[in-house]
Amino acid sequence: MTSRQIGRVVAVLGAALAATSAAAQAPQLTPAQRQHVAALGQALGACHRQNVQRLARTAAPPAQVTNQVLAVCASREAPIRAEILRIYGAQNAPRVIAAQRTHYRRAIGQMIAQARSRG
Repeated sequence: MTSRQIGRVVAVLGAALAATSAAAQAPQLTPAQRQHVAALGQALGACHRQNVQRLARTAAPPAQVTNQVLAVCASREAPIRAEILRIYGAQNAPRVIAAQRTHYRRAIGQMIAQARSRG
């Protein structure tokens, strides 16, 4: 993974933190926890990229490709959801997960557009 990709993972986690209200702020993560969450994000990102590369060549509309990629990578997303639940608690986790899902859809859409523009 490149430093740019690692930076994106950290930015995603920062966006998830920003998506919560002040009362729902997560506790500070230790370096080990941060590294663990980053590794989970890297695995999910790799799954998204691999499947976008495969599915973007089809005639399916971008929204359908996005849904297929999310479905195929759901097993990689599950540990991230579990960490969000553990860190934020049951009351606040749904907001953070929704923000993450929005980010994933946007990023996958960009990957599809890039893959299709390259031919």
